[in-house]
Amino acid sequence: MASRISRMRERIEELERTFAFRWDADMRAIKRWQAAHPGNDLVWPDHADMVVWLLEEHDKREEALKAAFAFLNPRPGCEEQMASPLSRANLHRMLREALSL
Repeated sequence: MASRISRMRERIEELERTFAFRWDADMRAIKRWQAAHPGNDLVWPDHADMVVWLLEEHDKREEALKAAFAFLNPRPGCEEQMASPLSRANLHRMLREALSL
């Protein structure tokens, strides 16, 4: 009986840790969503919509980082792109967007 109670307590602790982990992650995501949607400080987005938004944000950042990597590591014969001020401005903008929180 005592071992069963011990296992049940361990299971409860595991579930509480899991809940706390998920809750913290949701709160961080909601704060990011609210920051990106001014005027919605008191709004909690639908979870599925928030996940789609987070994935879209991730994809944007990933594309910007890929573009920055390609810019900083040009293929042989494409070195002239490093000298282009427009490309440098685009790189700066893309990295700023990719790294924004």
